[in-house]
Amino acid sequence: MVDVSVSRISRLRVWVASRSVSWLLLIWLSVYVGAGLIFALLYKAMPQCAVTVQGGGCESGFWNLVYFSLSNQSTLTYGDYLPTGLGRYISAAQGFVGMTMNALALGVVVFKALKRSNPLVFSKYLVYELEKHKFWLRFINVDGDQLRDVQIRVQFVQFPSDETDYDTQANHVEIDVELFPAIPRLRLFADRFKSNNGKTVGPNGDLKDLILAPGHFSGAATKYVEITVRGYFESTGDLFFHTERYYLGDIRCGAFDGVDNNALQAKPDHAKAKELSQKLDRVISTSAEKCLACPHHETCSFDSRR
Repeated sequence: MVDVSVSRISRLRVWVASRSVSWLLLIWLSVYVGAGLIFALLYKAMPQCAVTVQGGGCESGFWNLVYFSLSNQSTLTYGDYLPTGLGRYISAAQGFVGMTMNALALGVVVFKALKRSNPLVFSKYLVYELEKHKFWLRFINVDGDQLRDVQIRVQFVQFPSDETDYDTQANHVEIDVELFPAIPRLRLFADRFKSNNGKTVGPNGDLKDLILAPGHFSGAATKYVEITVRGYFESTGDLFFHTERYYLGDIRCGAFDGVDNNALQAKPDHAKAKELSQKLDRVISTSAEKCLACPHHETCSFDSRR
């Protein structure tokens, strides 16, 4: 069974990050002008006068209504035209739409130009592959720059829910690749944890290495897997740091749907972003038969979506 649920936030993040500031602002400007034209048509279509000229006359000319609509939407009205009747309420609603769109444009500039945010989008789920007894995670570089010397550190954190955080125990989890020399943009990467054939072996004390198994998630204590990533942008040398956490409800039993990165590179950026955002969180769930045959079935709490 294939679980086709995809994180909408991840999809939007990949889409926005894969486009330039100028392209996003062009889209914003098109939507902004389109909204102004729609409101102008709405003013003109009203059976009663919606906009008056300063001095008292009703304004019905389309281009004058477009002028009033866009100046009202930008919240920079000059007083030469005034809304009246029901037009006052429509004008107030348009002013709110305009302020929202202005804030959105400012947010795009900040997100893309003024501050380099975390360049990696992680999969919504951590996946446990039953056949190989391995945990998998996936991520995409959505920045316009290639990343260098990306270090990935994984910890398994647990603490009793009825006690203080001072009793928290954190153990380093062994993974196959802890250093990626280079991570190109818009390419799907995966990393897997080392396996102990599913056997649960506890670490000898706090801060010791751990090979993670399903049994480590049993019990009443609050537990999660913490992924810490650090590296730098190739063109500027700026450092980045990010932490991602996976709780029990974020772990699926199954396997990630595969992506052919080589075939993907021949496609334009918008096609790459669309396909990657659809595949990032796509999980092929473990069949009911394999789930029942699993030695951890009785105590397992993973969501297999069976």
